[in-house]
Amino acid sequence: LGASDQWKVRWTKQLPPSASEADNHDIVLDLLFVDRKFRRLFLPERFFALVPKPFLTGLVRSLGQADVDRSRRLAEVNFSRTERDIVTARVLADDFPQLTVLAATSGDTGAAVTEACAGVPGVRAVVLYPRVGVSGVQESQIARARPGVVALSVDGTFDDCQALVKRALADAALQGRRPLLTANSINPVRLIAQVPFAYHVRRLVAAGAKLGIVVPSGNLGNVGAVQLARRMGLPIEALVAATNVNSPLPELFATGAYRPRRSQPTASNAMDIGAPNNLDRLLAWREGGPAVEAVTVDDATTLDTMRRVRAATGYILCPHTAVGWKAAEELRQRRPDLDQVIVFGTAHPAKFPDVLEQAFGDAQAAIFPFPLPPPAPLKIGNDYEAVRQVLESEAGFR
Repeated sequence: LGASDQWKVRWTKQLPPSASEADNHDIVLDLLFVDRKFRRLFLPERFFALVPKPFLTGLVRSLGQADVDRSRRLAEVNFSRTERDIVTARVLADDFPQLTVLAATSGDTGAAVTEACAGVPGVRAVVLYPRVGVSGVQESQIARARPGVVALSVDGTFDDCQALVKRALADAALQGRRPLLTANSINPVRLIAQVPFAYHVRRLVAAGAKLGIVVPSGNLGNVGAVQLARRMGLPIEALVAATNVNSPLPELFATGAYRPRRSQPTASNAMDIGAPNNLDRLLAWREGGPAVEAVTVDDATTLDTMRRVRAATGYILCPHTAVGWKAAEELRQRRPDLDQVIVFGTAHPAKFPDVLEQAFGDAQAAIFPFPLPPPAPLKIGNDYEAVRQVLESEAGFR
């Protein structure tokens, strides 16, 4: 929203009275945005943040994982247990008879956007994703054919996709003809919706316990939301952004030098981001506030962590969560004063059969539980004109 816009957020929290009843409750956020002309726009009408489930093992003392419900999207930041409850975009027809929800995805978020917008009258999702690096399961979730969805397979990286989205959002002439919203964390609503995860995790541990949280991080939205919760007063003694080799954040924190880079494919593909969009927000919320750490975990260590955790517990971590798990092990060594460390889990491991093959020699170590229709994307180059033509067209509208 611009500086002259008037806006209001209504936040209704339904928190579990105790951790033992956590599975029976949702955290509900109602967000109402009102623009300067008082035309009401709901994006979204309701967020449902899944209640994380604690996962404790004896591998590392007091180390746990906040693992999301494994519903159809099978990835982090799910907002419901069923398709019906996944975040939806809803507009008043007399103000916005046709609305485009535009997003870039590194592999996981795009599936939620397309699932939310599919079949909603007057709404379409246009989602850009990198052609190389997204797994076949992820691509099926993002790009399978359905009404209200246009998937663009881009010959470039996620950073290229995100730059194309930002260029479209800044195109005033295009916006005048085709109203655009974004479901990326470019939109602060995305971060607001993630704040309750931190509050709920805090409720899962004993009052007064010293808590550390580790967040597998790429675009820095989720870790930024936890830091925002800390600035709001939530007692979290340590926060770590666990990244792969593409992130410039660990180097920035260590040296003060920010060197964005062109990302390279890794096992934790949804974190293959070399110029994170939420860096400025994270730095602003870090300045004058509690410290945030950042660590790098390479692919060899990621695969080794997956093997060790499976051998010790029988649990198969996805590669992104394995990055967080390794960072949490290191945090426990640096901070023995912490009573508990919780890792934010990410995706279902079956979404990454190639990584499972590398880690265990068995691509079927975890089985994807839903059908995988073939993807039907529109293939484009790293070309804004091609994106603009799609946005100007009627593609995807019912």
